[in-house]
Amino acid sequence: MTQSQSSPKFIMFLDESGSRDTKTMGDFPVLCLCGCVFERKDYKEADGRVDALKRDFLGDPSIVLTSRNIRRQAGPFSVLGSPETRAKFYASLNQL
Repeated sequence: MTQSQSSPKFIMFLDESGSRDTKTMGDFPVLCLCGCVFERKDYKEADGRVDALKRDFLGDPSIVLTSRNIRRQAGPFSVLGSPETRAKFYASLNQL
């Protein structure tokens, strides 16, 4: 396999917050685009660590971590209503 046919060395994930339509955004006209870049060889370990966090606190690694639901302790994040659990969750999240 030649270099041009091999799989990419890096993998990137992007996410946005806000809206590109500043006319309908009220007092907070912001669009944020953020990303993470992993070397492909490191991604599997990082993904496993995130899945372990979700399994430990939420019981299901398929749950999508959304900041809005985490902050509001909505849906599967209702377990974060306990201040002790919430502190442990954020400490674990920060260690990723």
